[in-house]
Amino acid sequence: MDDSSGTFKVEPSSPYYINNSDHPGLIIVPKPLNGDNFATWRRFMTVSLNAKNKLGFVDGTLKNPSLESNPDEHAVWMCFAAYYTKLKGLWDELASYTDSSTCTCVAHGDRNKLMQFLMGLNESYSAVRGQILLMNPLPSVRQAYASISQEEKQRTLGASRAAVGTSDTAAMAVRIGHPN
Repeated sequence: MDDSSGTFKVEPSSPYYINNSDHPGLIIVPKPLNGDNFATWRRFMTVSLNAKNKLGFVDGTLKNPSLESNPDEHAVWMCFAAYYTKLKGLWDELASYTDSSTCTCVAHGDRNKLMQFLMGLNESYSAVRGQILLMNPLPSVRQAYASISQEEKQRTLGASRAAVGTSDTAAMAVRIGHPN
């Protein structure tokens, strides 16, 4: 990075290099981030930043060069740091809303399927439907189905216990009412 004159020179392969096409209004991902597309947006953003050799600023892999051992590179890093530190903070905050290892965020298509499933339930499931819709993040259709199945099992168990209790009570009433 240093040329023969002893000054710091930024090469095109350096993360500090800024191309003429790089500017604040540049759109580097095809779709803006919204509440449903974090995983896809992150993939596009990662590819775009990596292609521009800037991902290290945002994901934290590019560290601040030492002021003592490399003052010129440190000075250039500081010029970038103000801008990219804000991006890194945003990047980390967005990542905190989803577990990237399991991607618990619900994609738009999956969200539509979940809504169709929940709205297709009869009114007796309105309470559990409401509980599912309040979950953050929204569960997958499979998880919602498991919750509904659990509710159904509890209802069946409760109904069979009630039926047993009712027949015992009726039997007691018959014995008390008609002594032999």
